[in-house]
Amino acid sequence: MWIDFDMFRELLKQTGLPVFRDKAPKNTAYPYLVYTHAFEKDKRASNKRLGNIKTFQVSIFTAETEKVINKLTNILDAYQVPYTSFDSIAGDENDDTVTNYFTYLDVMYHVE
Repeated sequence: MWIDFDMFRELLKQTGLPVFRDKAPKNTAYPYLVYTHAFEKDKRASNKRLGNIKTFQVSIFTAETEKVINKLTNILDAYQVPYTSFDSIAGDENDDTVTNYFTYLDVMYHVE
C-alpha cells in the first residue's frame, strides 16, 4: 500500500519509540528510530509527472537484540506497507555495543 509522508511518520510513532529525522539528540536513550531521505524517483505516465516517490532509510538504534525490529515490522505488516529486508551495522557508542538495524520505505508525494 502506498503511504504519504504524514502516514509514514504516524506509523513510525506507533512503535512507541522516539522518532527523529536525520539524527537523534546527543545522549538519547536507546532504542529509538531515525529516518533519513535516501533518494527519490518520479512516477510518470504519458510523459506527465504524476507523483514523486521518496525513499527513506529507517534505522532502529538499539543496545537490545534484533527483536526490537518487530515493533516496526508488526505495524508495517498490519498496514501492508512494503519495506526492504533489514540490514544491520554494529558499533561501539559510549562504551556500549549499539546496533543500527535499517530498512528502506517508499513514500508517495502527489504532484498538484
